[in-house]
Amino acid sequence: MPQRFSDGRETRGMMVIDGPGGRKTTLVSRALKHHPAVGESAPGGPHYIEASVPSPASLKSMGNVLLERSGYPLVHANHNARSTWETVARRFKDLGITTLCIDEAQQNGQVRKKNS
Repeated sequence: MPQRFSDGRETRGMMVIDGPGGRKTTLVSRALKHHPAVGESAPGGPHYIEASVPSPASLKSMGNVLLERSGYPLVHANHNARSTWETVARRFKDLGITTLCIDEAQQNGQVRKKNS
């Protein structure tokens, strides 16, 4: 079961590493789908979202992808990264999302702030 640390502000993560064609995405997707606490059979589930890092990668574009994957009806182009992520946090809380899987992050390098 996902747990919060640091007075409820942080969680712990994991990284799955293998060579190309190692079926990392399939492994993680199946594990999430069938996990009793977050998967499709979890009470009120599923409680996870999977998404790939967009190109070009930015904090705002990643936030917009997560909103889209969560079924958020409209992503406003004029929102800045901070307001986008505030919306992501509210949306995840409302939906009971406790687990986030970001796939293919290495394909685009680090997600970075604009003007960095």
